[in-house]
Amino acid sequence: MSDIILKNDLFKKILLEPAQNCDELRIVSGFSTPAMVVHNLTEIEKQFEKPDLRIQLIIGMTPTISGISKTHHKNFTKLVDNHPNFVCSYIKSDANPIHTKLYTWLKDGIPQKAFLASANYTINAFKKEQDEIATECDPVQALEYFNSKVPLSLYCT
Repeated sequence: MSDIILKNDLFKKILLEPAQNCDELRIVSGFSTPAMVVHNLTEIEKQFEKPDLRIQLIIGMTPTISGISKTHHKNFTKLVDNHPNFVCSYIKSDANPIHTKLYTWLKDGIPQKAFLASANYTINAFKKEQDEIATECDPVQALEYFNSKVPLSLYCT
């Protein structure tokens, strides 16, 4: 049985430490913000000097009424334009919304580590004072889950 990772360690354990041995992070998150992407990439670069780390993000709750704000959409498209290793997709309007929060790390395309969490890929979830939990899960199954959502999504651009 996997241990639950407490809130104090979420950013470090899920979004920072695995970058030391991996070259790609694939995320399915109900909600996300461009600020989180920038913060994550900046911290990885600062800690491990990995400017070419790839992040692929699928935002799952876009088919709902809350969707994604115009400001966030514009900033996600700017990030994609300015960071060739960042890919962002939204779940299509005719698909079921996805509220999952799954973080999968890969090295040379091979899944290495994965985390299932209550935390959306946002600053509020990972850096602010609110309770969030996470646990490690099977990285192969996590990658299969991510890949199963790709056909249901559209690139933000």
